[in-house]
Amino acid sequence: MSTATAALTKTKRALKRRVKTIVRRTNVVKPADVGTITPLAPGASSNPVSQVTGVKVKISKTGNAFFKARSINNGATGVTQYDPASSPSEFAVASSRLARALGLGDVIARNKWAKLNAQTGVISGEVPGAPITSNTTTGKRYLDIDYQDGRIQKGLSDLQLFDAITAQGDRFSQNIFIDRTTGKVTGIDDDASFLSSSSNKDQAPQFPWLVADDTATKILKLRSSGLRGVLFRSGDPFPPDDVKDQIIAIATARLQAAKDYIKGLPAARRIGSGGWDATTYTTFSAQPGYLKREVDGLANFKGTGGIPLP
Repeated sequence: MSTATAALTKTKRALKRRVKTIVRRTNVVKPADVGTITPLAPGASSNPVSQVTGVKVKISKTGNAFFKARSINNGATGVTQYDPASSPSEFAVASSRLARALGLGDVIARNKWAKLNAQTGVISGEVPGAPITSNTTTGKRYLDIDYQDGRIQKGLSDLQLFDAITAQGDRFSQNIFIDRTTGKVTGIDDDASFLSSSSNKDQAPQFPWLVADDTATKILKLRSSGLRGVLFRSGDPFPPDDVKDQIIAIATARLQAAKDYIKGLPAARRIGSGGWDATTYTTFSAQPGYLKREVDGLANFKGTGGIPLP
């Protein structure tokens, strides 16, 4: 085989892989894919939320999930219109796909398109642990967490770094779950990302002061040229092309910014496996970010006589 023929064959194979990625079809979860669907009482979300059990597709270890309907602005004529302010499920699904492409699939809940109760929306897998804060009958309560746990430090760093890439504007304490037994940190409720109209871009986090070395390596490996095939699939119910372009542009720019940030980090701020300890806690908790916010929040809560949740 000549050099030219070999090069042409290689190019054809690359194009075939690329086309296969681009036309990959979405898997919309339907009633036949789940067990029970139980509507929950209205809460902070303006969109209907239901608890779902017995999910047959891969969504969580328990098979349980939550479904948030995506409201549609029908307008005066009754014609379906795109309304990016109405629980933009596409931002949550795109976030989940990006997390998986980065090798950080469990840093947030797994989100998929679903059509349940005759409504289109996002189904999000149940995650382990409990939220850092909860609204109880006695007011806001904090979970009693040992933030010196190296696993939790790393988890908060990973989540903050990922949220900085996706421009997540709604990662307050109630949207972060921590399993104190395993140290697992997971973000939930991801539709306020990629500077969507429901996202407050001023709340999107900065890059974390300390970054896990293995996470940095994963981010540096992902090529921005393939993001369209990562974030969107054939058969996705939403969004229109102009919003897809917006999401891709934001993801591309912020992924590159993350790469530049990582490349510029001193070696002492890239933490290797097993390197998260009392020393990193002292350094990390002194810098603006998720860890400092939660450490300060718990301390202030205790300082005013609050009793943390056991």
